[in-house]
Amino acid sequence: TMEAYRFVASLEADHKGTFMSASQPIRVVILGGGFGGVYASRRLGQLLGSDRRYEITLVSRDNYFLMCPLLFEAASGVIELNHAVNPIRPLLKHTRFVNALVDSIDFEHRTVMAHSVAGDRYTLAYDHLVLALGAVTNRHRTPGSEFALGFKNVSDAVLVRNRVIQAFERADAESDPERRKANLTFVVIGGGLVGVELMGELTEFSRRLLRNYPRIRPEEIRLVLLQHGARILPEMAEGLASYAERQFQKRGVEIRTHVGADRIEPERVW
Repeated sequence: TMEAYRFVASLEADHKGTFMSASQPIRVVILGGGFGGVYASRRLGQLLGSDRRYEITLVSRDNYFLMCPLLFEAASGVIELNHAVNPIRPLLKHTRFVNALVDSIDFEHRTVMAHSVAGDRYTLAYDHLVLALGAVTNRHRTPGSEFALGFKNVSDAVLVRNRVIQAFERADAESDPERRKANLTFVVIGGGLVGVELMGELTEFSRRLLRNYPRIRPEEIRLVLLQHGARILPEMAEGLASYAERQFQKRGVEIRTHVGADRIEPERVW
């Protein structure tokens, strides 16, 4: 909220005395429909929405807002996927919304180039630009990352859930012990907040799945968490990290610290 007020104050200062003679409103373009972009749009809309001197536009790749903390529960089936997403448009009462992917920004001419999923091209002019595009998974760091599943959006959550169920199905029908063992081995690379919460949901999800697969014994499921650093949850206090580690040990999770992934193959992690 304080950032929003500072931003509005800077707008007022930058354009003081120019409103009455301006032939068009002052254009504020916000890129990104995640927490940063949506909440910036909502707050600026509340502060400036009734002022016709301003025009606020939000550009987002998706026309829905994803509540990221709920993505883990959606992947494991604890909640429905539609409980983790909301349409963006009803959230923005005073903001124009453009459903498009950003291609480039021309800072000299103050324009944003974007395109829709259907291939339509857009050029959006701005007076002030807010960047809230978030981050993408870095697949260049570890060779073979294309063979691993990511975990950033709704489709990733669905894919992870389906892959786990598929692994149980294959293991249930498999007669070869080694192949059966491989099908029931799940590796999560990264012991930060995302990796730890995902592993926590996997332990519960696999436990629930066992009810439908009487031929699979609990001890056959192997869950491995790899963390390059000295401990899991480096973002959190050491006491909380130790608590999480103890809980994982009770659930049979193998935690390997000081272990990074050198490369990934279709059925193997080095």
